[in-house]
Amino acid sequence: TLPHSVFTGFYLYDGNELILGPFQGGVSCVHIALGKGVCGEAAAKRQTVIVEDVTQYGNYISCDSRARSEIVVPMVKDGRLVG
Repeated sequence: TLPHSVFTGFYLYDGNELILGPFQGGVSCVHIALGKGVCGEAAAKRQTVIVEDVTQYGNYISCDSRARSEIVVPMVKDGRLVG
């Protein structure tokens, strides 16, 4: 469990954009374009992105005002983006 987490979930790549998959917490953004927001940025770069303070991050999409930080780990299998 993550008692201090506002949202924990998976965004799945459909070949065009990230689509909200299984998650725990409040409903967040449902569609995210590659490169947009922390999730889209991590997916586009295929690199983990850690944001300690979302209020100081220029590419942050505010889906839940309670969020203060984000850790996004892209899912890549056999060199292909999965989510």
